[in-house]
Amino acid sequence: MNGRTTSRRLALIILALSASACQFLFADSSPQGCLDNLDCVLGQVCDTASGTCIPSNSFKPLSVVDAQVTPPKSSSTATTQFAAIDLKTVDSQNLELVLQRAVLLEGTIASPDAPGGVPGMLAAVRRPLFDNRTLSFNITVSESGFFSQQVAPGKYRLLFKPSRREAFPQLVLEPATVGGGEVPLPRYLPFADPQTDDLQDQDPLLVVRGQILASQTQPHPVAGLQVEAVTAAGLRSSLAQPDEQGFFYLRLPLAWQVTEDGDLEATTPASANIVISPAGAEVRLPTVEITDVALDTPDLGVFYLGEVPPVHALSGVVLDAHGRPVADCQLKLRVEPVAAGSFTMLINNDSTGHFATTLPAGQLTVTVIPPAVGEVALASFDLLLDADRQVQLTLPPRPLLSGQVTDDAGLPVADVIVRAERISTTAGEDDGIYSSFEAGSGSDGIFAMSVDPGRYRVVFLPPAASGLPRSLPKVAYVQQDTVMEAAACRLSPPTLVSGRILDGAGQPVCGASVQFFYSPDDSTSHLVGESISGGIIEECSGNFSLLLPADVPVER
Repeated sequence: MNGRTTSRRLALIILALSASACQFLFADSSPQGCLDNLDCVLGQVCDTASGTCIPSNSFKPLSVVDAQVTPPKSSSTATTQFAAIDLKTVDSQNLELVLQRAVLLEGTIASPDAPGGVPGMLAAVRRPLFDNRTLSFNITVSESGFFSQQVAPGKYRLLFKPSRREAFPQLVLEPATVGGGEVPLPRYLPFADPQTDDLQDQDPLLVVRGQILASQTQPHPVAGLQVEAVTAAGLRSSLAQPDEQGFFYLRLPLAWQVTEDGDLEATTPASANIVISPAGAEVRLPTVEITDVALDTPDLGVFYLGEVPPVHALSGVVLDAHGRPVADCQLKLRVEPVAAGSFTMLINNDSTGHFATTLPAGQLTVTVIPPAVGEVALASFDLLLDADRQVQLTLPPRPLLSGQVTDDAGLPVADVIVRAERISTTAGEDDGIYSSFEAGSGSDGIFAMSVDPGRYRVVFLPPAASGLPRSLPKVAYVQQDTVMEAAACRLSPPTLVSGRILDGAGQPVCGASVQFFYSPDDSTSHLVGESISGGIIEECSGNFSLLLPADVPVER
């Protein structure tokens, strides 16, 4: 932090923290009551309907933790999860965590059009063991359609994303049991050829057609567009560009289901959203989404883009409150409405703070996101772009988020890394901006960092020499200079957890990542400790040890 103003603000904060009866703006005071469980004390959950915290029906005590162990790539073992380890009922200093053996997931995605395969990416997502924490493997599918990957055993959702979007839709299959015999794989069915086949004769319906025109009053095709269908489950069709008459053809995605008898059943979507968007970054056309279009006939009909406004130039400079240029900012530009949709793009300004682009005419919102290192805050500006415009966008100073880190006896703790991750606006709106800020506590335990306005998840990471565990996440609402209350910055006494990581034959595994999580309810988990299994250079022991906040008090 630089400048006389910042130094004065920090000095005032230190005075406030030193006062015994300080009534500063506390970071844990949400004006909305609660937005989610992060706003509630342990043992409570947020009732979003009323915006209040209520007792949880699935609360777990702090002594009950979950673990996930990821072995090194050279190991024959697989990432393994261990749920609901109660440190009060086990020997927490002599745990033995035995890893599952990795199993092979391999096969071929065959082309429905010609001999050979379809290249792309196969996302294998295993069903969670605790708190929706899935295991994911992104497996490359070669040009021949072949893939092979060592994975953890279990039941998976297999999602295939083809590289050639213009030719193929996505596929999905679930549940695929990996490790218990032959694994069923998603596959394509033959597609009708619009040039030679009658699309009305399809069973099942896999190919649909439609037309995109400018408007009912100007029924002419529009160049520079692409179109796809997106199902409610997020599956995507092939990606098409309309021809000179505005006609397009889409291949629909297939969802395969493994029945209880082990048979495969394929279903096609009953409806989807038709998304029309610019075909390139240089195209100044809107994105239009037509929702819940029925897919019960091959003829989707005509979709109208709407009357597209003219394009204007926008240029300008980003400044701080003192008129100095701010470089390396990201600018999110959104014009809405544009025809029947909206137009969105991202640009960056240069080293002198200047930027220039072109946009469709209309009501424009510019959100400027400055670099994480600096003292200017993100800000949004509303402009009417009805002609070429030059603008100056002045960013306000960032507010300070501060506090004093102490141990359970109230003594200051130095060299603690305080990490604040922005998760939404202070009103809980997801604006897609997820900045992260860090600061260290001084010898007096005090920290202060310049952050953007918003709602934050704050975690305290003490140094190993302190003998203290990392904290559970706290919530901070920052709209102006904000001091976190003492209870939120107090570190819990440690609980030592140690043990060994072994393979199925009882041999130690070294270099494994060991993570422990606390799940206060069925929908949330927090990382509370991590370590690496190891041993001396000459001999692998598989030993690990770490400190957990198992004695964290109920109050936050």
